[in-house]
Amino acid sequence: MLIYFKRIRKNLLDSGKVSRYLAYAVGEILLVVIGILIALQVNDWNEAEKREKMEIEFLRGLLVDLKQDSLNFSVKVKQYEVLVDRHRSYLIRAYDTQRSYEEYLEVVGLISWDSENFIAQNVTYSELLNSGNLNIFKNKDLKNQIISHYREYEKASKHITEFNEFSASFLARLPFGHSTFYSGIKPPEEVLRDPGQWGYINDPKTLRFLFNIQSASLYGDKHSVFKDVYYTDLLQRTSRLIEAIENELSIKMD
Repeated sequence: MLIYFKRIRKNLLDSGKVSRYLAYAVGEILLVVIGILIALQVNDWNEAEKREKMEIEFLRGLLVDLKQDSLNFSVKVKQYEVLVDRHRSYLIRAYDTQRSYEEYLEVVGLISWDSENFIAQNVTYSELLNSGNLNIFKNKDLKNQIISHYREYEKASKHITEFNEFSASFLARLPFGHSTFYSGIKPPEEVLRDPGQWGYINDPKTLRFLFNIQSASLYGDKHSVFKDVYYTDLLQRTSRLIEAIENELSIKMD
């Protein structure tokens, strides 16, 4: 092709037809410019297609993570619901007379010192942040919803960790631990069954009784806050974001 153009230019110059040569030169320049513009447009189309595919992949990744979070949050809500009920039951039954070691174990067994920190599936979002690809989403409202959602994760994680640390330090300051805690060493059964070990449950004036009441109240409140303020709220937020992402994917796949 280049040889062909050179031959035309040479023939025009040899013939002395300058005006026709100039017209041809202008035309050749226009052809080059048009070719460059077409190449740029094709490149833009290719880049846009790559970005579109990448956006879809990130949306699908977020969807997988969020569905796992939704499942985990549902489990957490149910778990804490049970724990709240158990602590309420303890606070009522602790004031009843416990006639045997078995009855005592049944009652104090209602208390749970659960202090699990917040866990979420944020692999895709972390990849988005680390790769600087947050702006890949064309739907700005959806992008803002995603950012806001994971900020709520950060807030929940921080607050849950702080609450767990506070409740653990509360237990450490109290004069007595749970009567069945022996630093990993379990005494003989006859010692455990000695009313001197568990009889405090029938005397609300003892420090050990007050300790269990205080700890059960604190941890019951903690379980309630985790259930209502964090996991129930995050479960609802997650469901809304899942729906928004599914709608966006549906539009893109049409």
